[in-house]
Amino acid sequence: MLKMNVKVLFLITSFLFVNICFSQVTEDIRNKSLNEFKTDRDAKFGVFKIVQYSGLSPNFRVIQDTEVKNAIAYIKGKKRYIRYNPLFMKRVNDSTKTDWAAISVLAHEIGHHLLGHTLIHQESNPGDELAADRYSGFILFQMGATLEETLKCIETEGNLHGTKTHPPRRARIDVISEGWKDAKRLKNKKITDFTPERSNIEETFKYTCSFVGDENTYYVNNVNQMVWYDNYANPIVIGVLKESEGKNYKWDYLYDKTLYKIDSGGSIWLITTYGSSLKVGELNDINSAKENK
Repeated sequence: MLKMNVKVLFLITSFLFVNICFSQVTEDIRNKSLNEFKTDRDAKFGVFKIVQYSGLSPNFRVIQDTEVKNAIAYIKGKKRYIRYNPLFMKRVNDSTKTDWAAISVLAHEIGHHLLGHTLIHQESNPGDELAADRYSGFILFQMGATLEETLKCIETEGNLHGTKTHPPRRARIDVISEGWKDAKRLKNKKITDFTPERSNIEETFKYTCSFVGDENTYYVNNVNQMVWYDNYANPIVIGVLKESEGKNYKWDYLYDKTLYKIDSGGSIWLITTYGSSLKVGELNDINSAKENK
């Protein structure tokens, strides 16, 4: 009788232990699902609010994807997508201590769609990235963010020297600020204030510059800065040309980790890690062009 009671007690205890473990696992899965839902819900709500302030309907497909580095905008089958990494969104909000950081990322991607950048299948370029940045600054003011909150994400996550696809942090901070200030002026109905904000950037230019696959025009000023103009005619510095130490080239242009060489004829060459070169653009002397007219 004692042996049977022990056996029954063992079976009951085992059942209770398994049931508790199963309940805990179920609760963990439930919590995980709720967290994922919250991220998905917040992202979609953020996109909805952004386009609402643009006077549009939210017809973007917003998708979580941990394989994406941060967020991307693209078109597939005539549908507009925004794919984002929820882990990145959480990290950027945590590191900046503001929810506006993630909103600014989503606004930037929506800017790519609304500005037509996703209609052309090509790699990102500095001009398009800065235009999307400006849009994000404009929208975040409309949504109620302070300038400090608007800039928090790029100040924390922006690359100091830029990357292969994105401009340096300083250039992005400047253009986001301009978008925010433009929205503020518009709210105050000071339309006449929408004139170029002349800065201390040297605007006497020596060269125009163009790259294959990039419709933007860039300029090189007298202090060898590479300058791009936004749609409000404000100059933004995105890089600097330096005299080349080699005999075969006149200038070196380092953008992110990519080295470009410019010869005396104005041809821009991409130098690969294996030492080969590929022509990717042209640097044209402005004074020579004037003389030929």
